[in-house]
Amino acid sequence: MKSYLTEEQIAQLPKNVHLYDWLPAKEVQSKVTACVLHGGEGTIQTASLTGKPFIGIGLQKEQEYNISCCVEYGNAIQIKKNKLKNQTVFQKNIEELLNNPIYEQQAKKLQQELKTIKGSFIAAKEIMEFLSV
Repeated sequence: MKSYLTEEQIAQLPKNVHLYDWLPAKEVQSKVTACVLHGGEGTIQTASLTGKPFIGIGLQKEQEYNISCCVEYGNAIQIKKNKLKNQTVFQKNIEELLNNPIYEQQAKKLQQELKTIKGSFIAAKEIMEFLSV
């Protein structure tokens, strides 16, 4: 996000807000309590693999669907992007996510369920089988 803001805008941010253009998502998510993300497959998987509950704000239908699956599982809260104009909506939801232990419990449960899946190995195996046909 840093590259999208002017120096003046960055100077107006609170001291506890740190902006960067790119960071290694898994390492960052392992250091936070919860996440706010757009709901793309990669961000959902990273949050799930690190056992972090999240607020999802989908920008497209696919992202909204991904988030809704996690809402159903119990490790996420979904906020529709058109509701963000009301700051109290975000504040209320972040407080819910941080103060209700069920979200973290479900995130940790999902993390354990996903630990046994060897996704990269399975993907490579499928590609190799496809190429050998």
